Amino acid sequence: KQEDAEGGNAGDTEAEAEAEAEAQAEGEGQEAEAEVEEEEPLEPLDIGGSKYELAADIYKKLFQPEPEPEPEPEPAAEGEEEGEEEGEAGADEGEAGEGEGEEASKEPELVIPDPVEEIPVSERLMREILEHTQVEMLAHIVVYSSDKMAAIRSWATMQEEHLTDELDSRLRSHRPRAGRIEEEDREFRSVELAGQRRRFDRHLRKAVHALKRQRQEYEQECASMDGEIERLVQRIHHAKQHLSTTASVKGLDIRIRETQKLKAKLVANVKALVSQQVETCGRRCEGYLALNDKFCEDNFRSEQSAATYGEETIQVSTAQLERLDQEARGDLERQHKELEEREQKCVEEIEQAYAQFESQTEPHREDLALLEQVDSCLNQAKSQLRSEFSCSYTISERISAEIASLDALRPTREAHQSDGEGRGAAFGVLLAGACQGMYALDSLLQFYCSYLQCLRSEVDPSVALSSLNELEKDKGESETAATRREEFFKSETLSAAVEALISDSRQSLIKTAESYYSSKKADEITRKGRIPADAKTMKEQIEETLSGLSGQADEHSSAMLSDVRELIILASRSLERVPGKIMRELVGCVATKAREKLRGVLEEFKVEYGQMRRERTEHEKSLRPSLANPLLKSEFELLCKEEEERTVECKKVLRQFSTRILETAHGELAKCNAELRRTTGILATLLDASVFIEDVEVEGQLDQEGDQDKDAIPAKHLVSLQRYREFASADAQRSEVKGRPFKLRSWEDQEPLSLETIGWEGTLTDLLGSNPEEGEEDPSFEQEPSGDPLKSFETPQAFALVVTRNRAQKNLREELSGAFRTILEEIKASVVEESEWQKKWPKMLQGLSDL
Repeated sequence: KQEDAEGGNAGDTEAEAEAEAEAQAEGEGQEAEAEVEEEEPLEPLDIGGSKYELAADIYKKLFQPEPEPEPEPEPAAEGEEEGEEEGEAGADEGEAGEGEGEEASKEPELVIPDPVEEIPVSERLMREILEHTQVEMLAHIVVYSSDKMAAIRSWATMQEEHLTDELDSRLRSHRPRAGRIEEEDREFRSVELAGQRRRFDRHLRKAVHALKRQRQEYEQECASMDGEIERLVQRIHHAKQHLSTTASVKGLDIRIRETQKLKAKLVANVKALVSQQVETCGRRCEGYLALNDKFCEDNFRSEQSAATYGEETIQVSTAQLERLDQEARGDLERQHKELEEREQKCVEEIEQAYAQFESQTEPHREDLALLEQVDSCLNQAKSQLRSEFSCSYTISERISAEIASLDALRPTREAHQSDGEGRGAAFGVLLAGACQGMYALDSLLQFYCSYLQCLRSEVDPSVALSSLNELEKDKGESETAATRREEFFKSETLSAAVEALISDSRQSLIKTAESYYSSKKADEITRKGRIPADAKTMKEQIEETLSGLSGQADEHSSAMLSDVRELIILASRSLERVPGKIMRELVGCVATKAREKLRGVLEEFKVEYGQMRRERTEHEKSLRPSLANPLLKSEFELLCKEEEERTVECKKVLRQFSTRILETAHGELAKCNAELRRTTGILATLLDASVFIEDVEVEGQLDQEGDQDKDAIPAKHLVSLQRYREFASADAQRSEVKGRPFKLRSWEDQEPLSLETIGWEGTLTDLLGSNPEEGEEDPSFEQEPSGDPLKSFETPQAFALVVTRNRAQKNLREELSGAFRTILEEIKASVVEESEWQKKWPKMLQGLSDL
């Protein structure tokens, strides 16, 4: 028994040693794990967008504890101290000698300052570094403390179990030998039962803790889900708040559709959240039940482990675990029920919030519809008003373009270099372009002034159109279509258009306001900043807005009156320059044609007279002294006969071509007079159809400004103005004109162009120096009567036309006089030459007879 007891004690001692070794190993493993956990890598610091890492030595200097001071050495014996002092002194002397030698041999070292100490660092940067370091250190301490506390709790639990086993073993080992001997057979079983008990208690505590943790997680998840659901419901409420920011009915419809989609999405999100939470609860419960079932499977159901448990222990333990399972299932059912109720409640809240949103949309729709109708009516009125204004701008631009085209009216350079036909065609194009431009300008100004109601005269552009069509008919071209007023204006006058527009807008707006306020209370208005509280205030605002439109129309009318005044002045100045351009080209065209005709006749004359001259030269050469021989009498008589015939023919040629030249000149002069009268009449008609500053109601402005700007008028224009006033004050036949502030004046015609005016004097007999043959007479040329004198309004433009007409007639007279004088000189030279020959020929015959 003693040996058995010793053997048992030895066994207990070995078991205790093994337990202590295991506990020590576990403790060392935990310490190693703790050390491993301590050596976590330092995260870099993010300062100013850059990453900075702390060096290991700096980290150690910051966090490593200060080393303990080393103990001072004990004092040695006096002998030893003296020996040591002497040895140290000798060593110091040796070192000093060596140091002096080394210092003598070495150069002085260059001391480089530490670059880190030289870098200036701002206080803000250091503050950010210190703050970041502090935050990271505190976070590291929190994480480290939590990990260490978890490791300590685990180690304490294991130590508690180990020490409990050790205490039980020691207690058993110190029992009386009799009791110890009796319990030897049950010792192993008791240890096993204690281990089973501890294992079950540990699992039970773990299961209870897991059940509590599940409940806490469920509560936390429900709180989070409630917050998410509340956030989702708030989105519906936010949609209600955003109704006041909607700007149109279409925007409201879009907002409603978006809110409907949002409601469906929120309901789906709530259901998804609840479904997800149900799955999470079920998964946790299944995990909990599986944990208990696994424990029972591992300990109570397997053959190997179930044999070590008692039946009563299995029943009790299984019952306890079953109660926990039932409690977990009960929690799951309760959670499912709560989640269903929460889902239903959230859906009802969403539906209720959407119903409130939908109930508020109708007042907003009514208010937005009113604002849209008012804005639409006002915008339509403003658009129509801008359209009327644009008509004024369009016709003003068109008038300016017509004035610019009249100012730029001139023939091409090629036309000046071409012959008479080319210049005639160019003049026709120029005259047609000028007439069309003047007619268009007259029509546009008449339309513009009538539209602005500033025209006080009766201007009829149709008279100008008929003159233009006659001109085009003579040229064989298609007639110009009349300019239609509808192309520029939709209404008769600007004031009528504005009044109709404002009247229609007022009726429409008042009708809309009355319809709105008939079923609307003041407290139901959602946009009180834009919609008045009553219909009276609304009507006042409408009248104020419409009066603003009327004011804009008045301002536009005033601006357009100033514009039309400027356009009339510019048009008048342009029209004053048009006759000069036309007359200059007319002179060039008519003079070129006349010169070509006269030059053609002269060329024919030169050809015929050249033939006569060659025959005369041949006769002169043929009259040789040998013809005095009586034997050559027949030849001499034949030569005399031919010379007589040539003389007669030469006289005929001179008279014939002289007559043709006079007839051609007379015909061309008649054409010149006719073309000049026709052109002057057309231009006068077109000028009379123009709108002048006297025809509009702003004449006083022109006079006033003219008096103010009189000093700024150039001297040349002052002379022209003075001439016009003298010309207008001269005696002339004048008559009143119905509907126009002008007088119709008969302009005196100058003497028309004739042969006498271009240098013809006497008769053809005087020119040729010989009488006509029997039955012939000298031709007489009488100018056709010019008809009625030119009549037009007494305006500066008509004065410019008459002046340019007279100047053109004078220029024609000068140019044709020069050409005609040259031709007459050619004929006179030929006549003189022939007369000289007639004197010379008898003398030559007499000299031959004397031989």
